Amino acid sequence: MPVPSPALDSRPAPPDALVRETLRWTDRPPERVSVAIVGGGYSGLLTAIHILTRAPLATVAIFERLPRALPGVAYGAADEAHLLNVRAGRMGVLPSDPGGFAAWLNQHFPGQFAASDFVHRRRFGEYLNEFVLAALAPFRDRVRFVHEGVSSLIDDARGSTLQLASGGSTSADVVVLALGLPAPAAAWDESPDRRRGHCMRDPWAPDAYEGLGPDDPVIILGTGLTALDVLVSLTRRDHRGPITFVSRHGRFPLPHAEPATTPTPVTVDTAELAAGPRRALRELRRAAARAIAAGRPWQEALDATQPHVAATWRCWTDADRARFLARIRPMWEVHRHRAPVPVLQLVESGLRRRQIEVIRGTIAQTARSGHNWSVEILAADGTRCQRSAARVFHCIGPALRISENPDPLMRTLLASGRITTDAASIGVRADAHGRTIGRHGEPQPHLLVVGALRRGDLWESTAVPDLRGQAEAAGLAAVEAIGDRNDRSSRQPETSR
Repeated sequence: MPVPSPALDSRPAPPDALVRETLRWTDRPPERVSVAIVGGGYSGLLTAIHILTRAPLATVAIFERLPRALPGVAYGAADEAHLLNVRAGRMGVLPSDPGGFAAWLNQHFPGQFAASDFVHRRRFGEYLNEFVLAALAPFRDRVRFVHEGVSSLIDDARGSTLQLASGGSTSADVVVLALGLPAPAAAWDESPDRRRGHCMRDPWAPDAYEGLGPDDPVIILGTGLTALDVLVSLTRRDHRGPITFVSRHGRFPLPHAEPATTPTPVTVDTAELAAGPRRALRELRRAAARAIAAGRPWQEALDATQPHVAATWRCWTDADRARFLARIRPMWEVHRHRAPVPVLQLVESGLRRRQIEVIRGTIAQTARSGHNWSVEILAADGTRCQRSAARVFHCIGPALRISENPDPLMRTLLASGRITTDAASIGVRADAHGRTIGRHGEPQPHLLVVGALRRGDLWESTAVPDLRGQAEAAGLAAVEAIGDRNDRSSRQPETSR
């Protein structure tokens, strides 16, 4: 059945933004569609585009529990000062046009940005929003954007039925899981008072900074890229109060380097990378030394591995992967997922002024203390200390294990065996086309996965360059699955006669 038009929203845009229209989300789910996509971020939207452009009769519904003004949390919830972590020249939406974002910037802001710049994330969100609107415009009668959570998935004779959080349901021939990775639950944050916004768990919530005074003490749990985003947001709000970072390892991301001026790029030996984490680490050190000797930044050694990460991960044994996750991952994260220099300069400035302190450890418990929270920190050396905080920002990153995912849909799919995880339980198993692997070990053509949930098979599965090809492959697999199901349906009456 046709899906009604998604209509465009003309709400006022931020003063410095180019957004004039955004996708309008409805609370009226369709009765049936060809493809249901769970997740309305970059991966889900791009998969929908690939499906609709290749299947003239397909209908699509995209379900998103928390839709944003711009697509996805990374761009729709970003502060105006947050920067991308990938240079503009590599952020094009389509695999065939990696320079598309840089070209868009040159069109709208001539001479202001170079392809090597780390541009504000909201700019990319505006570009992505504009791209999605234009790409979906010819298919308005075949796509609907539904503001709904999906709680479970039930197989039936015609496909699958999505049970929605509101109590409704939608049937689909094919379901695509395009969910991100949520942060793990905070055992120390059990008080019902946290719902009042004092002990804030989600740094991306619309009211995350509401009521926070410029001199209020703040604790940021984590020292990764999200923690740095919080620091940027506090700085933009002229926050002067003490900031305590609490992290198990106490390391911030390392800086991005300026583009090299010498002509010879750094290369890595892929056979050494594939031979296991120990030899891969040695090869990275050798490549970094070669880069420095050639007058190039060491960061290029890590960048040279990017095209080979998925193939390397597939070559490693389960024991290799477990060794990497347990021993090497923290160091890999700070070297591989680097931060723009101006952001790290905020940390250095805060440390010099003694506004910022960094404690290696974890939060043991929190308790209300007047208008603030009294926070007990268990340091890495076994000692305990107390800090006061008006707000605690939970920035430790996504849950490592799929079993820690609190999403009800993921929990029911795992419990039923509809989806399975890799040996380390960090992702959903799938074949090269994104078709999930169920408990019987065979690819399921009508249940696909795209995005961060694929990290068990690919390891890196979050940045735009990683996701472009995944969305295209999943879109093609969905179109093929729709055709197979339609063929079987058309033959059914003849078989029954």
